[in-house]
Amino acid sequence: MLYFEFLTDIEKHIPMMINSRDYTSVWIYAAIHMNCAYRGIDIMQFPIMNISALNVERLAFFHDNRLDEAQISIILNQITNLINSVNYYEEAKKNNSTYVFTVHPLFYESFATAYVIANLHRTQVINKTKNEEEPLLRYGDKIYDEIRNEEVDKEFRRTYKKVLDTDPMVLPKFTTRKMNSSFLTYMHHSLIETSGIHPALATAYLSRWRGHKDKNSIIYYILMNDFDGTYEDACIRLFSRGQFGWVYDSLIKSLKGDEKIDQKEKTVLIENLQNKYELIEIEELGLSIVMSVKQRENVMNFMLSKSKKELIELSLKIFSGDLPARVEAGSCLVGRENCPNRDIDCLHGGCEYYIPNIRILKYIEKEFHTTVKEYLTTKYEAKKIKHAQWLKKIMIIVFEAINGLGINFVESHIDSQKMIETCKKIGLNKWDHKIRHLEKENVKLIGV
Repeated sequence: MLYFEFLTDIEKHIPMMINSRDYTSVWIYAAIHMNCAYRGIDIMQFPIMNISALNVERLAFFHDNRLDEAQISIILNQITNLINSVNYYEEAKKNNSTYVFTVHPLFYESFATAYVIANLHRTQVINKTKNEEEPLLRYGDKIYDEIRNEEVDKEFRRTYKKVLDTDPMVLPKFTTRKMNSSFLTYMHHSLIETSGIHPALATAYLSRWRGHKDKNSIIYYILMNDFDGTYEDACIRLFSRGQFGWVYDSLIKSLKGDEKIDQKEKTVLIENLQNKYELIEIEELGLSIVMSVKQRENVMNFMLSKSKKELIELSLKIFSGDLPARVEAGSCLVGRENCPNRDIDCLHGGCEYYIPNIRILKYIEKEFHTTVKEYLTTKYEAKKIKHAQWLKKIMIIVFEAINGLGINFVESHIDSQKMIETCKKIGLNKWDHKIRHLEKENVKLIGV
């Protein structure tokens, strides 16, 4: 936990990163161990992306500026797409299977910042040497070699003393094996205890994450008798890669059952969504009118048609990033190529197969406030109804995030309480009967 807090406080590290490529490489090396449990030699071959679209050209940028949400999102999405592809790391890894890249939400800004700084250091070297093969990470003269544990300790203890004015020996010794083992242990127990899935499935998930073809190989990293639950909440959010929503919840619930989902549970699963939100006044905000029972039936019928084995394969694909939605911050339950709703926007159109990711929260908060202004200023009833419908769909996503990730976690990203109060203040419910009628008639308002 001390390492987690130390590394996520990026302001303490930026000055050292600007002045030292070695330090930047060490920070990224340690952060990936904490977020992905990769092998050290593979971390040193971390992918290089073109950052020209960010308009950050010099290290001096970070003296007075920081990356914004859009820049952070671009970086993380591109890295995810690179690493989760079939070919990346194919030659580097000893088993030729793909890794899964994920970053804890509290690491978003710090990881993106360190990554950009590493790219800028690399560019400086290329400008001098003209060597386009220069890697992203380098420690001293090492190229593609693991950074030794004692080298990580040296860099971090020096920083710990400098920025915290505290005895650097309170920082535990860094060892790659222990870091990976502890991380995977907490993840394994969290999956079982918090999600309630079978231990064998938890092992399969972590094997996929680590890139093991033999799922039993991961057992050697899991310390079965060394778990105190300290990281439980953080780990389960990290495992899920920030996914939330009733579709995701229903998939996890389906995996807990018998070999075949009990047909009697179908109605319960379909109605489960509204039951979750009684404490946050879903009826008062009139949000139930945009929860299509037909859409929920479509999703549940899709799941009911699958065997337990097929559902496990499906969940592994979602976990591995193999089923991305047409919008970046989310997954598609059926795969975007097979989605029957390819003619509508995943988010704005309210596709029932869309599984949102926490990266969508900042976007929808901005959309919310923009739409509220448009709602209050337009003189046309049709536009007010359109804006009211979109605001209600946004609030459904917010409430699903609260249910799946917790109110405190969501509030750390967006001001959900202010959004709820705004909905009440502007009186969205006055349009409920018209929205209900139009949606019943399948009249498309979003994007009109």
